[in-house]
Amino acid sequence: YNTSIAEMNAPEFFATLQQLWGVHGLGQITVDFSHTQQGLLLVTIENSSISIADENADSKSFSVEAGFLGGWFSAQTGQDLGACATDWHTNPRRTQYLVGTKSHIEQIDQNSVSKGMRTSDILIAI
Repeated sequence: YNTSIAEMNAPEFFATLQQLWGVHGLGQITVDFSHTQQGLLLVTIENSSISIADENADSKSFSVEAGFLGGWFSAQTGQDLGACATDWHTNPRRTQYLVGTKSHIEQIDQNSVSKGMRTSDILIAI
């Protein structure tokens, strides 16, 4: 890939993201754009080798993946974006993240995730 992230168009970016994520053992990644009216993307990662597979884990256990996602999407959009884990399961091993502006994500983390809310309830409440 001789193109920087910022120079890629959206299809190239997502194809590259999926390939790189899988090649490096980070699992299978999908991006759901149906929440863009709320200023959010829903990213699901299945079978990651770096996320904690404990149903009782707190969202801080997923900070490496959240940091990757925030950085990748920031590079693509030129905006200061962040991500936080909003749902996680052990069987199948799957973690969901919301990606949005850092202030929006911090609000979601403080007002929802820290109180035990998961993805579907968060999206309804917003």
